[in-house]
Amino acid sequence: MFKKISNKSFTVEEIAIALFIFLIYLGTIFNSYFVLINSHFLTQNKLQALQNLKMTLDKLYVEMKRGELFTTSSNSVSFINIQNCQTTTILFSTTSDNIGYLTLVKNNSTSTLTDPNLVNIENFNVHLVGIITTTLPARDIRNNIFYFITSFKSITLSIKAYNILKPDLKSPINIQMTVQPFNSFLSSRSCFSD
Repeated sequence: MFKKISNKSFTVEEIAIALFIFLIYLGTIFNSYFVLINSHFLTQNKLQALQNLKMTLDKLYVEMKRGELFTTSSNSVSFINIQNCQTTTILFSTTSDNIGYLTLVKNNSTSTLTDPNLVNIENFNVHLVGIITTTLPARDIRNNIFYFITSFKSITLSIKAYNILKPDLKSPINIQMTVQPFNSFLSSRSCFSD
């Protein structure tokens, strides 16, 4: 009269094993998601730092291309701009927090080139190739065509920087730029008085 109903459900052990496998799978997905998000933010921060350095190098390239009579020190490069005969200086400085940045001193005004909130410049080097400066008096420089013909000028700036926004994920940014200024004797304007 009564029909026996067969029990076809999962046992507690089977449910526990299935739940355990599901949790391992879910944990792997969340871990992959967080690694992906973290690498995305790291890439974005490094990209912002690179963009800031690229804009800085572009500006320095234009300024140095029009320079003559380059002089260097341990933390700066100075030169005379052949367009306006003003001295221009690229200066490497540090903040009170030991964050390095570059400034441009031009026409008695100072502008910060790199953003100290994005980039920490750890090292700034200048390498000069050829006769960049001379010991001749300024009035004799224009008359000494030999100096200008034989002076192959090449200036290489090397910058080693770090991203500021994620200091725990410190990855270095190494950038070099070489500039060959216009030959000064080709300039239509003389910055030297006779």
